[in-house]
Amino acid sequence: MKKNYKRLLAVLLCAVMCISLCACGTDIGTLLLLRKTAKVVETTESVEGVLQCETELGMGMLSVKPAVTSKLQAIVKDAKMKLDGEIDIGTSDKQSFELYFEPKGQNVEVTFGYPKEGKGMQYLKREVKIPESKAEEFKLDKKGVLELLDKNSGILTKGDREEINGLKARKLIVTLPGDMIAVALGIESATMSNLVVNAWINESNGQIVRVSTEIGELLNMFLKQEDQESAFNIELKSFPVSIDITGYNTVKEIEIPEAD
Repeated sequence: MKKNYKRLLAVLLCAVMCISLCACGTDIGTLLLLRKTAKVVETTESVEGVLQCETELGMGMLSVKPAVTSKLQAIVKDAKMKLDGEIDIGTSDKQSFELYFEPKGQNVEVTFGYPKEGKGMQYLKREVKIPESKAEEFKLDKKGVLELLDKNSGILTKGDREEINGLKARKLIVTLPGDMIAVALGIESATMSNLVVNAWINESNGQIVRVSTEIGELLNMFLKQEDQESAFNIELKSFPVSIDITGYNTVKEIEIPEAD
């Protein structure tokens, strides 16, 4: 169901809410900034930006390190996402691609687009099963996040002020407990390391302008789920992701193309 797919988004959104709700041990300037961020989070319906990652994939004895640069669009309420970019695997040519994600019942429909000479973009579709959780439904609300902060006093730390894309930003570091992530994703028996999310907040308006994290372990858990291993015979040795957010509430619709 759609709620199962949203668990993955909920994990990262939880990090954002931790940033916006945490006030313990902060100076008055940071506290006011976090209140601005809380209002931004509450009113965000969509975002767009630029995603970059330099991952390492293991396929048997073969290891490749593709670099991805992509435009990103996401609509929060529909849990839809679009990536439109290029993959560089170290050759002279870069491969353009499009990637779409949309909930379909209990599954997620993934649409992959690639260029074919003389025919433009060609599209393939595949449905990926999201496991149903037997655990209590993960609560992505202020009460649930405040309880999480109360139980984990070191969940948020402050970094330095930095300039991001010409904007003065404060860096904050959120450490999400691995057991909480496993439950949120419906993988109750899994043992997972803590997920560290770095976020840079625009000091003038509270908007998050950059987010970075390492999600290799998280994605491997999905790939190794029952009925998925044969379809994805790869290992993500590392998957560092950085997203520069360039627009809030600017994406009104994401049209997903039909398969050829």
